[in-house]
Amino acid sequence: VLIASSLPDSAILSPALMRLTFILTALNNVFRRIDNIVRDEIFLNAGLYLGIATLFYLPSVVFFLFLLISLLLFSSPAPRRVLLYLYGLTLPFLVALAYFFWADGHWPFLDSFFRGIFNKATYTISLGSFFSSGSLLIFFLVVFMPVVLLRGRFTNYQGKILRVMLILIPAALLVVLVDVESGIHQLIFLVPSISFLLTHYVLLLKKRIWKIAMPYLIVISLILFPYFFYGYANSADRQLVRKPETSLMNIGNDLNVYLENKIASPFIDPKLSKQWLDRLDYYQSAEKIYKNMDQSDPDQIKDEWGYMDKVLKRFPAIEKKYLWDTQDGAFRRVD
Repeated sequence: VLIASSLPDSAILSPALMRLTFILTALNNVFRRIDNIVRDEIFLNAGLYLGIATLFYLPSVVFFLFLLISLLLFSSPAPRRVLLYLYGLTLPFLVALAYFFWADGHWPFLDSFFRGIFNKATYTISLGSFFSSGSLLIFFLVVFMPVVLLRGRFTNYQGKILRVMLILIPAALLVVLVDVESGIHQLIFLVPSISFLLTHYVLLLKKRIWKIAMPYLIVISLILFPYFFYGYANSADRQLVRKPETSLMNIGNDLNVYLENKIASPFIDPKLSKQWLDRLDYYQSAEKIYKNMDQSDPDQIKDEWGYMDKVLKRFPAIEKKYLWDTQDGAFRRVD
């Protein structure tokens, strides 16, 4: 909890954070198998929890492969149990698909669930900001991992657990490459391994003064790092932020237009927005678009894709409310 708290995204109940709960539960079942507890439900439960984690966050499927490698390396699972592990992974997806199929929404579900694999990567932060945000975690990993590996005295079971936690590190890095949306939330994948190594490092301390002082130093650094980094690191580049006065709807890819405006738009996701706007000729889709635009009621509408002419012709009530502003290059609401 302390290590996760050093990341700003851990304060938000994000899909990546919710997925971590089920990854840890699946990991616990892997540990039970490594401890020579041989039960079929261990494999089924591990796959089931990984399947739920994948529904929360699709790149979590990477951990299915790496935990399977751990099972194969440190135990001798029968092929039947490996199939149970695979069945557990697919079961939550099949249940979700059945629900959407019953609601006649299986194609939108499949499209929204898998489309991220085929999309181009979206970089919400720069590479420098990404590594700066995780610099404390990376520091802990680089400094404490060699100490634990070289000085740690582990039992056979503890040694296997250590190797599993080390296997999760490349898994976490692979998730960063697979995910199409790069952000600080991806650093949460390193938290379990770093927590394990950090705990064992503290247990290896022998001098009394370090046994007392080091835990306090670690805890204080974890608490203060986000405050100093996010409060002062970019103070030279910080600009005075004023409270947005204009509500804006942008029909396009550029999200930077919302930096100094209040968001009043249902069109945030580019691909999903295009799918809806392309269905203006269908009654049900047109009805939903009209309700969303009417409820948003922005002061200004920017149109990068050229849909507004068709929207205004389709909805006379909206056409009466907006006029083209040549100076701003947008449709402005008539008060």
